[in-house]
Amino acid sequence: MSVRKIQPIVDLALALPRFSNDDRLLGPMYELMGNEPVLMEEKLNYKQLVPAMDLFNVPTDDDRFSIHNDWAYYQVNGYPREIIFSAITIDDCHEGNGPIRVFPGTHGEHIGPRRVRNGLEVPRGTVDPAAAVSVLAPAGVVLLFHSCLIHTSGTNASGAPRRMMIYSHYPKAAGLGYDIRNGPNRLRESPWESRYQRLKAEGVFVDAFRVAPEHDGESG
Repeated sequence: MSVRKIQPIVDLALALPRFSNDDRLLGPMYELMGNEPVLMEEKLNYKQLVPAMDLFNVPTDDDRFSIHNDWAYYQVNGYPREIIFSAITIDDCHEGNGPIRVFPGTHGEHIGPRRVRNGLEVPRGTVDPAAAVSVLAPAGVVLLFHSCLIHTSGTNASGAPRRMMIYSHYPKAAGLGYDIRNGPNRLRESPWESRYQRLKAEGVFVDAFRVAPEHDGESG
């Protein structure tokens, strides 16, 4: 099976909302937007294939992301195109673990998407797949992208996680509400999270998940 992403997540650990409001993140965004950034979405792109389980039948390429731009998803909630998303690399991003691959210069125009198995995709022929540039970065780097920038990523074949915390902010001048996108899911899932935390505190439930292995992060 594959852990592709976890969303929403910012309410599950106190550090995550602090990161989303850190001046080192918001300062550069303010310069790019020309306006105060407001958090609208957050997710952890985990990207790790793990041994198959009898309960799941997941394709081996399920952790890849098709060629798309993010505003294709955001426009349904009336968000402006000026959204900027930030990707904080938790692990080294190298060619062997499915790094983000961008198509430079494509942020100036929105291309209407088509739906595919694991999300939305720009129509075939919109960009030349060979023109994609891999964004290779060590752990601890912050990457900033315009919501219309076309990008993709391949399968993580390294056997180790390629974790990336992603926040999306929109300009406050747009006058939209807070947490429109993730709020409904957050509310719907809160009883399950509360029960999970209570069972852990009572010692009834013990996490069976393994700690992600450390790795040297060598490129290639």
